[in-house]
Amino acid sequence: MAWLVASTDDGIHITPMDDYRPHDYTSKCWRRPVENAEEPDMWMHNSLDGREAFETGDRLAS
Repeated sequence: MAWLVASTDDGIHITPMDDYRPHDYTSKCWRRPVENAEEPDMWMHNSLDGREAFETGDRLAS
């Protein structure tokens, strides 16, 4: 599953590509992105489809 890195006036946003719903490239996105503590102005958006659980190994493909 792919991720998109977008540089905007609001910072750098890492968003999931082809998620169930489009993300806004702002800190006010409906998915409530989290700012990276080590990299200020870098915002991580979680996916609606739950792909993070597969990427971290918390969930296995069936």
